[in-house]
Amino acid sequence: MSDRGSVFFGAFMGVLLGFLADRAIEWTRDRDRRIKFLFDTRSEIIDNCDRLQGRGLRMITNVWDSGVSIGLLQNLSSEQVRRLSRTYHRIKANHAEAVICREAGELYRSKPKGPEKDQAHVRWVGLSMELEKRENNLKKALSSLITDKEFWKPLSFSDKSTDSHYT
Repeated sequence: MSDRGSVFFGAFMGVLLGFLADRAIEWTRDRDRRIKFLFDTRSEIIDNCDRLQGRGLRMITNVWDSGVSIGLLQNLSSEQVRRLSRTYHRIKANHAEAVICREAGELYRSKPKGPEKDQAHVRWVGLSMELEKRENNLKKALSSLITDKEFWKPLSFSDKSTDSHYT
């Protein structure tokens, strides 16, 4: 009987150790995915912040959109998900406003001289001024998020110079 107990105990310990090793590997993979996603997301936010120059350039959301679609948000804290969701909502809203402004500019340029062209010009200038205000506010928000060390705590930065550009 003692041989059976030893075999059972050995088999049980093997299964338990295998399970624990699998959990440890899965935890490490999740951590690595989270860190890579945060690093790539931060880089994307920095790129978008640099694009906010009042020219209505297309905002990039590829990393965020991919992360959402493949479920990487489950590896983030609820605070990170909330702040990043809000940030990317603002980025996408800004992009939509830039498209409207760009279309108003194209409409203005396509009109022949006359009162319609003048009206199109007034609309375009108004939209451009609003877009510039919105982009300035968004740039401040992105800069604040970029430099929030507590938010990006899982990342270790070897190059601190990128942060000084946004303070």
